[in-house]
Amino acid sequence: MKNLIIILIILLPLLAIANDNWFSNTAQKIYKLPSPFGEILAAPFTFFGNIAQNENINFDIIKKRLDPPHPVEGGILFQFEAPSAKTVTLVGDFPDNQWGGTASTNGTYNPSIDPLFDDGTHGDKKANDGIWSLVKKLEPGRYQYKFVVDRNSWHSDPNALETVDDGYGGKNSILVVK
Repeated sequence: MKNLIIILIILLPLLAIANDNWFSNTAQKIYKLPSPFGEILAAPFTFFGNIAQNENINFDIIKKRLDPPHPVEGGILFQFEAPSAKTVTLVGDFPDNQWGGTASTNGTYNPSIDPLFDDGTHGDKKANDGIWSLVKKLEPGRYQYKFVVDRNSWHSDPNALETVDDGYGGKNSILVVK
């Protein structure tokens, strides 16, 4: 059995190249693409077929990072990538934010404090691209912050230059405004 698997692993790519996309066409017929199973099973065969046809195959393995919060006209630009989010807010120890209201006297999260936008406004360059943005006016100082996605999921900034333990098993992002 082990030898059969090794032979298949070696021969399948060679057969796919030799048969000029035969595996891709067969997989599409058998699995009736675009069902999720057909796409998954047909993908390797389509890949080898494309090589046989000398087509360019583009791999976006390394994701482009967003810039950490930085000064722009009007304040500091915060950005967070969340393509499937419905809402994103900035929370932190800013004087007018108090961790989205959770550090205030009533301790309730307020989603209307510092919302980010994915509509081409407030520092956002392109609408509906999954990159949420906000330009916030801040006085010089050292601030801790996070992003809240869809009112319940708190995230540190993956683009932040510095983080600190948040006391709850996670990290707060650090921003120093000069």
